[in-house]
Amino acid sequence: EESAAAPLARKPAQLRGSGELILVVDDEPGVIMAIETMLQSRGYRTLSAENGAAAIAQFALHRSDIQLVISDVMMPVLDGIASVRALRNLEPNLKVIFMTGWVEPSKQPSIADLKPLAIMNKPFTLEVLLRLLRDSLRPE
Repeated sequence: EESAAAPLARKPAQLRGSGELILVVDDEPGVIMAIETMLQSRGYRTLSAENGAAAIAQFALHRSDIQLVISDVMMPVLDGIASVRALRNLEPNLKVIFMTGWVEPSKQPSIADLKPLAIMNKPFTLEVLLRLLRDSLRPE
């Protein structure tokens, strides 16, 4: 039986981090800034990278602390698929959430092969992001 408090649990205010470090990868500075601001205001720590090559460099520096990567799929220099493949070579159990405005149909099988926790379509809401993070970072 659901209690009267159940609807409250769905409010974004309840969806908070506990200092987990999230690497945000996107080639649009405005997107990075928006996501970092949202996450930091909800108790997460963030690092950012403007492309896949920069993401690999950040990961190399902070590997033991990064608990999840949120990456755009389509980016110049090194796209999200190639960079996540490289990151998974370093850390096979790395948790990944992809975000995308559009995915080339030819890339969809590659994304599926990487088994991301989720694929968020841009634009997404803070609540969708926070719920995904909460569900993804729960202890197994």
